[in-house]
This record gives sequence, structure tokens and C-alpha cells, in this order.
Amino acid sequence: MLKGGGASARLQFSLVSFLLGLPDGAFVGGSRDVFLCGAEAPKFSRQRGASVKTRTVISLDAMRGIDVVHELEIHPTPKNLRHLSTRWSAAIRMLVIWSLLSTVAAPSKCTASDASIAQAGAVGDGQMLCTAAIQRTIDDVASSGGGTVTIPRGTFRTGALFLKQGVHLKFDDGGELLGSTELADYPVEMTRIEGHFEPWIPALINGRDLKGVRISGAGTLNGNGKPFWAAFWKRRAENPKCTNLEVQRPRLMFLQNCNDVVIDGLLFKDSGFWNLHVYKCRDVRIENVTIRAPHGDPPKIIDQSQPWDEISIDRAPSSDGIDVDSCQNV
Repeated sequence: MLKGGGASARLQFSLVSFLLGLPDGAFVGGSRDVFLCGAEAPKFSRQRGASVKTRTVISLDAMRGIDVVHELEIHPTPKNLRHLSTRWSAAIRMLVIWSLLSTVAAPSKCTASDASIAQAGAVGDGQMLCTAAIQRTIDDVASSGGGTVTIPRGTFRTGALFLKQGVHLKFDDGGELLGSTELADYPVEMTRIEGHFEPWIPALINGRDLKGVRISGAGTLNGNGKPFWAAFWKRRAENPKCTNLEVQRPRLMFLQNCNDVVIDGLLFKDSGFWNLHVYKCRDVRIENVTIRAPHGDPPKIIDQSQPWDEISIDRAPSSDGIDVDSCQNV
């Protein structure tokens, strides 16, 4: 198995692996054959004496970003290789050098990228709904090989967002995601809540089946929770025995089946429901995080006809700080 990452590594891969260490005729092909993101089994000519497979490995190195590594697996056929002429051997070597140098000149598309949500049209005025622009930025960075999505200074109103593999969500100082108060902006899905799965609304930020999750910066996740709290207390006034799940309210963050997670520096505030819920995650580090929710007395209902906007809401119901659910090494 031979590996190379980046232009210089690929050039070294060419000179050392092929010119010095690899049997003659072990590879025939062009740069598109070897350095193709997601390639599985290129069509190489078997009469040249080998079968070749390639694949691309993307790893997230802590807070530094994405490393794209191309692996070339070669299975030579010694019997065939012995019959290759010197002329074929020289021609193959030249073809390999051309292939690798071409790759250096035209790097693989599977490279890391960074983007600000403002570049996709998100406006930080606290009014415009920016869900589509933010999600598009996350999706584009992920499809480019991963990188950093920045939340710049400003208040960006949004519904449910879904992280993708290789994307680091970074908040600038003063950058805020403000949760929408419209339930329609949180499409109902089957999700884990209070120890079981049921159709319920997702969190403001969601991540599933991810490795190397990084969410960091001196920014804020603001659940904008007061309307959700009022809806719950109104239902509780109607039915004192109502359960927590009778009134749907979004969590601030939900991570499911994620490994190697770092959440660093954020302020969680005014969540509609739980603040941070991690389920079946492993190796989770939460540091320098502040969680705030009003925890006063339940609202005093003097008259059922009293308008709810006149009732003081000093207690956020179900506003757990961190719910660790079936996780390891948190």
C-alpha cells in the first residue's frame, strides 16, 4: 500500500515508489486513474502484469482541517512481469512520471475548502430566515472535501441545520445562530428523545454518524425559546398532568452516533428544550461552554383569559444543560 497526500507527497510517491522500489510494469494509467476522489476499481490493462485499486481517505486532524490521502494498492503478477520487455518497462516508467506530474499540476478536486455563510447570502440582521443559505454552505464545503464553515459577527435566524462529514462549524466573536420560533422550520423526523425514538422535531444543530466533529468559537446558539416555553406553560395550565413531550420544542444541539467530538467556547442560551443532547457518541470533549436558561418560578396564571404575552415567563421548562445518553468517554 502506497500513500501520498498533497502535491509534494505525490511527486515523492512518483520518484521513490516507482523509480526505486516498485517492480517494472506494475502500473499503467494516467492521473485520472489514480487520483480520482472516491475511485474504487479503475480499469487497468491486466496484460501489463498487475491489478490496481485506488481509494481516497479523508481525515480530520483536530482543529487544523482536512487531510486528503490517496492510496494506491498494487497487486503485481510476477509471472507476467518477468516477460515484460525493457522497452515496455521504460515506457511504463515514463508514463508513470507523466501521470504523477500531471496530478501535481492539476490537483485532485477532493481538497478542503472554507466558506462564510455570508457568501451564500445569509444576512445577520436577526430577521431574515437563513436556513437555506447556511445549509447550502455546509453541503458545499462537505462536497468539496470538507473544511470550515464560519458564522461571522451578526445574528442569523435559522431553522434546523444538519452537519456533514468533515465540516468544522466555527463561530466568530459575536456570531450568533438565532433559532426560528416557527415549528415549520424544524421538519418532524424520527429522533431520540427522553430515552426512546418517536416522530419529533430536530434540534437547531444536528449531526449523525459523523467522525471528527468540531463546533467552536466565541459565538452563541440562541434558542429564542420564550414562545416555546409559553406554549408549554399554557398547556400545563390546561392540563396539569401534561408530559414534557406534549408540546414540541427544539433542542439546541443533538449529536447521534458521532465519534471524536469537540465542542468548545460556545454560549448556549434560551433553548426551547434540552440544550445539548449527545446519543451513542464516543470520545466527546465539551470545554469552555456556558449554558444559560431562566430558572425562576413557574408563571402565575391568575385568569385563563389573560393574554399570554402579558404573563411573565421566568422559567424555561425542560432546559437540561447536557444530556449524555448511552455514550462513552465524555
